[in-house]
Amino acid sequence: MNDVKRYIGVLAVSTFLFTMPHISLAKDDTELVEENQKLLDEIEQLNETIEQQEKRIDELEELVATYRENEEEIELEIDDEEEDEVYQIGKAFEVNGVTIRVEDAYYTDERNQLAGGSPDHVLMIEIYYENESGADYTPVFDFELYYDETIAKEHPIGDGILETISDGRNSTGTLAYEIMGSPEVIELEYKQMVNLFTHADPVIVDVTPEEDEEDENDEEVEEDK
Repeated sequence: MNDVKRYIGVLAVSTFLFTMPHISLAKDDTELVEENQKLLDEIEQLNETIEQQEKRIDELEELVATYRENEEEIELEIDDEEEDEVYQIGKAFEVNGVTIRVEDAYYTDERNQLAGGSPDHVLMIEIYYENESGADYTPVFDFELYYDETIAKEHPIGDGILETISDGRNSTGTLAYEIMGSPEVIELEYKQMVNLFTHADPVIVDVTPEEDEEDENDEEVEEDK
């Protein structure tokens, strides 16, 4: 009887010892599955976050591209405005500390007989200039006249702008140019000579003189004839 009890006791202990690892393993498997699921959830959230950030990056890149396009368009518009700007008589402009203003432009009957040639018109241009460049300034080589895109020849009458002025000074003078025919547009180009090899960007002034009523009447009479 004692042997039977001993056998049953050994069997019970053996069964308990055999069952315990399986219970522990089952518990470990459950925790492992839960941890894996938790990791999968975190990975999914991370992927969603990455997708959102990538979408945001794409939006920012589009905004940057749009901004650059707008900036380039604005720069082009500004460049076009600067290139296309034509000054009128009486409007001053400044280049490298030198202020120039065309005071008037008109035709004259005065001619220099020693100059030769027979221009149809001689255009007089009165100019005011002021020097705040910090050095002496002479405008003698800085002006050219074009009528209907043709360069005009100077006609030696009037004061001529030949005077060199020191810093802080101003002066006035008159330029005279020979004009052939009856041009529609006459433009004075100011291109400041920085040194012997370099000029500043040109500034254009429309100096087309207004037709006098007397000239208009003469033209009407000629047309009637």
